[in-house]
Amino acid sequence: MAETATKEIQGIGPLRSFIAILASIAVAGATFGFSLPLLSLVMEQRGFSASVIGLNTTAQFIGLVMVGPLVPRMLAMLGTLRMLALAYLGIVVIALLFPLFDDLLAWFVLRWLLGAAGVILVVAGETWINQIAGDRIRGRVVGLYGSMLAAGIAIGPIAIRWTGTEGWMPFVVLALATAMAIIPLLLAIGVAPRIVGVPRSRPWHLARVLPIAAVGPLVCGSIEGATLSLLPVHLLHQGYGETTATDAVTAMLLGGVVSQVPFGWAADHFDHRRLALMTGIVGAAGFLVLPLVTGGDPTVVLVTLFLTGSATFGLYTLALVMIGTKFRGADLAQANAGVIILYGIGSLAGPAISGPMMEWSPTLGLPGALTAFCAAFVVFVAIHAYGRRSTLVSGLALTLTAEAG
Repeated sequence: MAETATKEIQGIGPLRSFIAILASIAVAGATFGFSLPLLSLVMEQRGFSASVIGLNTTAQFIGLVMVGPLVPRMLAMLGTLRMLALAYLGIVVIALLFPLFDDLLAWFVLRWLLGAAGVILVVAGETWINQIAGDRIRGRVVGLYGSMLAAGIAIGPIAIRWTGTEGWMPFVVLALATAMAIIPLLLAIGVAPRIVGVPRSRPWHLARVLPIAAVGPLVCGSIEGATLSLLPVHLLHQGYGETTATDAVTAMLLGGVVSQVPFGWAADHFDHRRLALMTGIVGAAGFLVLPLVTGGDPTVVLVTLFLTGSATFGLYTLALVMIGTKFRGADLAQANAGVIILYGIGSLAGPAISGPMMEWSPTLGLPGALTAFCAAFVVFVAIHAYGRRSTLVSGLALTLTAEAG
């Protein structure tokens, strides 16, 4: 499927553009996947509570939410390549500042700046990939992009096993990895898509035009923000070692890596609402099972998280496919900013809700919160897709009947 998607992007210029953004976003994903668990583990070692760690993580997503609405105009003014390069350089500097400060307030400021730079990367990259993808294969192209991003994120926690969490070493590695993301962009000089014009609406317009594409990233952000920052801490509290704690994040992310191209294929061929409903159900079931397997064989925990991650990452991919079929040009960038902002709001809510729930119940708090996020999405989609008078049961019945037929 990946070969099919690549072949249908005609011309050496677009192909160079396609390869450049895929390679760049993979490296960017690695920096994201490395930084979130790293900072959480460092704070855990320094004796901070799960609530404080969760709140510090929210600072990063506050930066994302605040800067997100400005990104489409920034891209139109300065160009996609220039903005991406500036954002990567900003993250390099921020990474090297973390070990210089031992003050919690300083870390809140740095996390905010990290989120502000990160939202530029994501809005630019996702708008770029949607601009070069044709409608007929949009799901597969976006799915491949999502797989590369998830692969990069999955590599991040693995790198912690090599760098450790003490001293300068992990932060230097983070800075070097981020700097490497600029190299693939050189391939796209002269062929990267440009944003022309100004958006005709605000990012929040997305919630009215494509409600499922708005709520999906909100839920996905809640899940990813909570798991990337708090899942390692949760498993440490359950008696697992640091290696298993970081491997669990990797397992969940690898599920996203494997599933996104098939998920994109499904988005090209099946009803988006039905696909969203079934994805939410699988996610809720996986997190519901998690407390039952936690405390036993680590392999069972990793497999459970792998399968659950396969579903939950699909919520974001589906949203990108939906906005790509609806919007063009500057409006596409603005809709993409809306997706990121809602993802950021979810990422704020996820750790903020899950952290206190972990303190209330170390065993059930995090899995319970994650199950609730997915269940709420299932209810929303069922009601939205099948009418205000419909119930969750009737929505599921219609979905299952259609699939059987």
